[in-house]
Formats: sequence, C-alpha cells, structure tokens
Amino acid sequence: MASKLLNLIQDFESSAVSVPSIQYGIFVICGVLVFATITIILMNGIYNLYFHPLAKYPGPKLWAFTNLPNSIGRIQGLMYLRLKSAHEKYGPIVRSAPNELSFITPEAWTDIYAKKPGRPEMPKGNYVPQPGTESLFDHPVHEEHQRIRKSLRNGFTEKAQREQEPRVKRFMDQLMNQLKNIAKDGEVTDIAKWNYLIAYDIIADLCFGENFKGVEKGEDHKWIGIGINTSTAFTVFHESKRIWPFNKILTYIPYLTKAVSLRMQHVFFLNQLLEKRRKAQDTEPDFMTHALPYLDRPGGINLSELQRSLEIVVTAASDTTATLPIGAIYHLCKNPSIYAKLKHEIRSSFNSEDEIKISSVFDKPYLLAVLKEALRMHPPVPGNHPRRVGKEGAVIAGNYVPSNTLVSFPHWAGYHSERNWNRPGM
Repeated sequence: MASKLLNLIQDFESSAVSVPSIQYGIFVICGVLVFATITIILMNGIYNLYFHPLAKYPGPKLWAFTNLPNSIGRIQGLMYLRLKSAHEKYGPIVRSAPNELSFITPEAWTDIYAKKPGRPEMPKGNYVPQPGTESLFDHPVHEEHQRIRKSLRNGFTEKAQREQEPRVKRFMDQLMNQLKNIAKDGEVTDIAKWNYLIAYDIIADLCFGENFKGVEKGEDHKWIGIGINTSTAFTVFHESKRIWPFNKILTYIPYLTKAVSLRMQHVFFLNQLLEKRRKAQDTEPDFMTHALPYLDRPGGINLSELQRSLEIVVTAASDTTATLPIGAIYHLCKNPSIYAKLKHEIRSSFNSEDEIKISSVFDKPYLLAVLKEALRMHPPVPGNHPRRVGKEGAVIAGNYVPSNTLVSFPHWAGYHSERNWNRPGM
C-alpha cells in the first residue's frame, strides 16, 4: 500500500509543471500580446498614412499615423498652438488626426457650422455623452438638442438679462468696493482672480439663487475648485477613449477613478442646490424662472438634462465668461493709447456708475470694438469644436470631404493667421 502511494507521488511530481515553466509560459503569452498589439498599431498607422480617404491632405505624418499626438496636445492644453504652427507650415487645410481635418478659411467656417438650405446641420464631433448624461452643450442628436435649447433659451434673452440686472449689479458693486479698497491701500492684486470669482458668483446666483461669496471673501468656493480641477482628469479620460488599447484600461487608473469620485460629489452638491431652488418661492428672476416651466413637460427638458446643463454652466461657462475680460484687460494694459480712447468714451458717456446698464452699453462703438478684438486675440476657447460630416459627404472650402470625417475651425489658429488678418498679433 505504501509503495503504491509512493509511486503515485513520484508520477505526480514527474508530470507536474515546474514553476520556471509556468513563468516562461506567462512570459511567452505576454510577448505574443505585446507583439500583436504593436503589429495592429503599425498596420493601422500604415493604412492611415497611405490608404485612408484623407491621405491626400497635408499635415505632420505622426498626426496622420495615430490619434496620440492630438490627444496628448489636448491633455497638455497646447494643441491650439500646435495647430497654429501646423497651419503656418502646411496651409489652410491640415490633417490634424487620422480622421480629422482642420480648416482656417472663412468659407470653411460657414461650410462647417452654418445652417444651409437642404442640408442638415453637421452633428457635434468626437464626444458622445453616455445615455442619460446629455446636456444643452453636447447632445449629439440635433432635434433633441433643439428641444433642450428651446427649454433654456428664454433665460438668456435680452429681456431676461434686464430682469436679472439688479442681481448682477449687486455683485459688481461688491467687486468695485473690493478693488477700491485694494487700490486705496496701494496693494497689488491679481485681476484675473477677481474676474473668476465674480463670474462664479453671478452664475451660481442666477442658476440656483445661491451666493458662493467668492467676491465677498476673496476666495473660491471649494466645490468650484473641485469642478475645475477634475476637468483635467476628464480630458484625460475622454482622450484616452479615442486611443486603443488605452480605452480598455481606464477603469484601472487610480488618478481617473479618484477624479470620477470627486466629480460625482461635485455633481451631487449642485443637484442639491437645484432641488433647493426648485422648492423656493417668490424669488427674483433668474435662469430657473424661465426653465422650470418646461421641466418634465412634453417637448420640454427632463431633470437629468437640466442638471447636466447647469453643471457645465457653473464650471466651464463661468470659466470662459471670466476669460474674455481678463484678455481684454491684458491687451488694454499693453496698448495705452487704446486704453485712453476707451476710457474717454466711457467717462464721457456716463456721469456715474448707476448710469451704466446693460441697455446703455450696446451703443458704445469703441467698447464693442475692443471686446470683439479681445475675443479674436484672446478667445476663451482657443481650440476647435469638431463636427462630423454626414453620410453624403460635404464640400468644405471647395474640397470634398468624405463621410464620418471630423472637421473644425480652430479659433486660435484662424484668428491669428496672416491669411485672415492684417497684423494678427497686434
């Protein structure tokens, strides 16, 4: 009996796979997977370079080979500068990614973004939100986007702005008092900070009836900071989804999972503010005055769409709203003669601060010219907003572009091109 048991043990040991053999097998499998991955990437890149429908368009070869340079540039916040350099080298049309074209001609702007008789509007480009998270700013279906827009647009009309003006003026008075006190004490301050603070305060008040007290305290509300800081992580998340095989490992990256958790807390906080505003009675006119009558009504907006739209308004829209005056102030300080002309127009038109109203600034031609030029020289969103060509293809700036191609007009590159402007950097 003992001898039989011993023989069984010896047979098992002789047939068992050794640990080094297992390690070698794992090594071989990993090697095969790496080789297969590299092969797929190379074959796909070669196709993009020489056989893709966009192969004839000029641009950096690496940009045509893979989405990686484009995505890295967006994550770094430098793609708008690289597009400007590329257009200076290759001309008005640049292949900015394997399936993407960048145009900087005025005709292209109209062809890409304008509505044309007999042609449906091009759908928004490379970002498709998850079902249930669509908003005014990113809904991929034109008819649904129009439905949401109809529900919210009355809060942004000239009439609504006049109704909201007393609320805005209170924050402006606070800001002026803060800056006067700083100037009286001879201190130096960061004017950009104050522009951001008042933008967040005004938007939060008009959306939720909530005062974040940024201007009053001279510091950000903590949830605004979280919303902005996690936006970088979401750029990484979004861009990684465009690149195989990175799109398969997103859920395993701690940096991104932490950002998702913080963003969800931020969204929960804003949703609580929205619920509080929905229950409020006898409030001053704000965005919600015009939006709530459409909530959960046929042809109106649902709660998820309203929540998502307000989240973007409070974070991204506040940021871009603050960017324009910052750019304008910077360029005015760099050009004293223009500042002097603007100062003369304003001070000769108004006898006191109380006379400055929304209705009284639209007939100030030099002020409007300064703001328009600031938008050109310092666009709040310097990158591009891709649209996707429909199944029938499209002619853009005289060039036929095949279906499913992403096309765009990059603001910074187009606004700073000598093809479009005389002395664009002045």
